[in-house]
Amino acid sequence: TTVDTESPVLTDRLNDLTVTGCSTDVLPAAYTTVAQLEANGLTVSDNCTADEDLTVTYSDADAGTCPIVVTRTYTVTDKCGNFSEAEQTITINIDNTITITGGTNSKTIHCIAEAVAPHTLTPSVMPTATDACGKTLDRPDPNRVESVNGCEGTVTYTYSYENCAQATEPWVFTYTIEKVTPTISTALRDDNLGCNPTVVAPTAADFSVSDVCDPSAVATVARAGKTRAGGGE
Repeated sequence: TTVDTESPVLTDRLNDLTVTGCSTDVLPAAYTTVAQLEANGLTVSDNCTADEDLTVTYSDADAGTCPIVVTRTYTVTDKCGNFSEAEQTITINIDNTITITGGTNSKTIHCIAEAVAPHTLTPSVMPTATDACGKTLDRPDPNRVESVNGCEGTVTYTYSYENCAQATEPWVFTYTIEKVTPTISTALRDDNLGCNPTVVAPTAADFSVSDVCDPSAVATVARAGKTRAGGGE
């Protein structure tokens, strides 16, 4: 009686696979026949058992989270219990879609000093960003760009949200700076002082200036003099 002690011979290698998803639930069905193994890159032979009589089983071991890498080990067993193994690597990548919802992406201000980072504002104006698997993404540091001419223009903050696979999605907040003309008030008034009065020229201290962006603003007296009723000085 001759006892078969030779294991099936497995040559070449199974094709690696890549799928998209969030967990091992998306793994493709395992191969169950030698014909399927050979259709996907492996060559199988046995000295005593025909291909259709060889038994194919498998086991999975996964590692990592982004991506998830699954090592699928196939075991080919002949009728005498001899076996050989072949591995296949299946990579599960996350979909790169990032969804940004909510938030307020603009505000009108009057001073550039008011253009602070949006994530510091109260109440919050920030959105919520989630990846394709429903995970809330951390807020990134913003990139600030100024486009200001004098007292008008815009300041933008761009937040680039990133998933675990380094895919990004931008969210932009824009400040629009509108110029507000300062107001000047004084207790001085127009009056008819008669002929040849003594006129005291006003000074900057006689005027009060209100400026939304500069509380220290003061008036400058550009011209002071007397004018006759008929014109001239």
